[in-house]
Amino acid sequence: MIILDKQLDKIFILYNPQKEQVNVGENLIIYEPNLPIKPNGVIAQITEEKPYITPGMRESLLLESLAPEVEIVATPTELEAAKSELRNQKLLIAKIRLSVHFQNGKVESVMAWTGWSPTPSCKIQKIGDEEILEFIDLKGKNDNITVIGKTIGKAQLDLNLYYLHGITVFIGGRGTGKSHLAKSLALKLVDTGKKVIVFDVNDEWESMRWNQDGSNSPYYDKIVKIDPGVNASFDLAYLGKPTFMAVLKAMGLEETKASVQKFFNIWDRLGGELSLKGVINEVSNLSDEKVKEALKTRLEQLKGSGILTEEKIGTRIEHVLKKMVDGGLLVVNLKEKTRLIQFIIVQLFISKLADILTKNPNETLVLILEEAQIYMEQSDIQEIVTRLRHLGLHQWYITNNPKSLPPFLLTHVNNWFIFNLTNEQDIVYLQNSLPLDVDSALTFIKMLPPRRTLVLINETYKGRNKNYPFIVETNPLPYRTAGITRELYPEP
Repeated sequence: MIILDKQLDKIFILYNPQKEQVNVGENLIIYEPNLPIKPNGVIAQITEEKPYITPGMRESLLLESLAPEVEIVATPTELEAAKSELRNQKLLIAKIRLSVHFQNGKVESVMAWTGWSPTPSCKIQKIGDEEILEFIDLKGKNDNITVIGKTIGKAQLDLNLYYLHGITVFIGGRGTGKSHLAKSLALKLVDTGKKVIVFDVNDEWESMRWNQDGSNSPYYDKIVKIDPGVNASFDLAYLGKPTFMAVLKAMGLEETKASVQKFFNIWDRLGGELSLKGVINEVSNLSDEKVKEALKTRLEQLKGSGILTEEKIGTRIEHVLKKMVDGGLLVVNLKEKTRLIQFIIVQLFISKLADILTKNPNETLVLILEEAQIYMEQSDIQEIVTRLRHLGLHQWYITNNPKSLPPFLLTHVNNWFIFNLTNEQDIVYLQNSLPLDVDSALTFIKMLPPRRTLVLINETYKGRNKNYPFIVETNPLPYRTAGITRELYPEP
C-alpha cells in the first residue's frame, strides 16, 4: 500500500486487492518507524474503496470500448502486463481517527489526532479492532459488562453498562434490529438490579418472559406488564390536577373555559372523597346544561376506556416499581390505545417518575420510549430531557424515523446505535448532531445489513475519549421478541 495524497484528515492509498485484502470499516496504522518523536503515526479507518483510474487510463479504456471499430496497435508484452497490473489497483480513502506512537513493532501509546501527517515513505499495515478496543477501553474494570456483538474485524465488543447513561438512541429502518438490540441491553440492566420502564407501542416486550421453545425464560418473574384499562386503572387524585388539566385540554377544553373552572370547583369541594364516581354525580347535578354536557361527555369517555377507576384508590406506579427489589422490566402497553389514552398514560408516568426520583435521590431509572412522536409532543420530550435526565431518568429512544427526534434531543445524545437507513436525507438530518464526519456516516450507515449497527459512544472518561466508530453484528436473543411483522403470505 502506498500513500498517494492527503486532504485534511483524508488519506488516499493505492493498493492491489489481488495481493492484499482490506474492507470498508477496517483500520490501518500508518507510521514512520525511524522518526524519533511522538507521535510518529496515525490510525485511519477505511471509509471508501474504488477503482484507481488515471486520466491516461480513461482514454485507453474508452478506446477499448470502441473496439473493433478502432484498431489498437499491439504493444510489447511487458507493457501489456504493466497496464493489466495498473488496472487491478484500487484506491482506498481513509479517515484519520487517532495519533499513535509506534515503536519496536507495536503501538506504545494512543492520543487524539495531533495533526501529524504521514509521508509516502510511511509503512502501512492493518490494525485489528481488538487493539483499538483495548486503547478505547469500553469494557472498564467492573463486572457490569454486556457483549454487543462482533465488529467487522471479528473482535468482540464488550460495553460497560456505565456508558448507557444519559440519552441513548436506536435508529434504523424497519426490521434492521434496533428493538432487538435495545431489548438485549435492557435485560442486561435488569441483571444488575436496575429498573427499566418501556412504553411499548407494539405489545411485544412482555414476550421475553418466554424462551423460543415456549418455556419460561429467566426473566419470567422479572418482566411485569401494565395494560392500562385492562389490569391497571388510576384514580383522579393520583393523576393530580396538573395532569388532569392537560387531559381536559387534550380533549378540547381550555383552562379558561367555565366548564373547566366548575370541574375543579367540584374537585376541590370533594377533597378527600374525590373519586370519578363522585365527580360524575356532581357534574350530573349542574344546572348549566351546556357545561354539564361538555364535562359529562368527556368523563364518560374516560370511564369507558377503563383507564380511570371509579374508586378512590387505583394502581400506584411506585408500588409496582417497589416490588422490583432486584431489578425488573416494567412494560407499559400502549398498543391499541387511542391517542388520548396514550397521552394520559405517558403524562401520568412522566409526572410520577419525576416524583419518585425527587423523593429518592439515590434511585436511578431507565425509560425506553418507542416511537415517542406517536404519544409525545416535542415540548414534552424537551422537558424530560432537560429536567428528568438530571433527576436520574436515563432515556432510550427507538425509532425508524430519525426526523421525529427533535434537534434539541439529538444534541444531548450520549450513545448512538444506528442501523441501516436508505434515505440520505435522514442521515444528513442526523449529521448535525452525530459525532462522526458526514463521509463516514453516509458510507457506513448505507452499507449496514440487518442486525449490524454503527456504534458510537460519545463519551470521555478520565481524559480518554471513547468515541470511535465500530460496525458491529449484534448477538441474537434466545427469548421470544415478537417483533416480526406478520406477512400477507408465508413465502413468495
